[in-house]
Formats: sequence, C-alpha cells, structure tokens
Amino acid sequence: MASDENLLFDRQLLRRRRERFREEAASVDFLLRRAGEDLLDRLDMVLREFPLALDLGAGHGLLAPALAARPKIGRVIAADASPVLLAGLDGVDKLA
Repeated sequence: MASDENLLFDRQLLRRRRERFREEAASVDFLLRRAGEDLLDRLDMVLREFPLALDLGAGHGLLAPALAARPKIGRVIAADASPVLLAGLDGVDKLA
C-alpha cells in the first residue's frame, strides 16, 4: 500500500467535502443541470445504442436517472466517492 506522501488525491477529504456540499447543491446546480441537458440533447441525436453508461461523479443525482430513462441506453452505473450521495439514486446500479 502506498504511503500518504504518494497519494495524488485525499479520497477521504474529497468524500467529506462532497457529502457536506450535498445540502447546498440544489441551490447552485444550474450549471450541472444545463450541462446534463446539453449532453442528453446530443445523445438523442446519436443513432447508436449504448449497452452500458457510466456516470462518474454521480453524487449530484442529475444525470444517471435521465440516462437510464433513455431507450438507447441499457445499463447505467452511477459511481461516486461517497456512498452516502449514491444512496439517494434509484433505478441505476451504484459503485462507490
């Protein structure tokens, strides 16, 4: 196992910050919502089907359920450093 000096990211600190931000996220998620809407609009124009989609950093919970609702997308996996944030997502597989 690597020593603390060799860590690129402090994962525990990241997890704590994301969980703390959860309460405030709804008031400042306009940019995430806009980016998600743009992504979904572009995805709707693609003819290809995707058997698997990964929402990396899914803790905000905006994109994974919308992806799962698309008929061209099969399985959706929501991944986040915080299991607490993933607990609120329904209808998708979760990876913490």
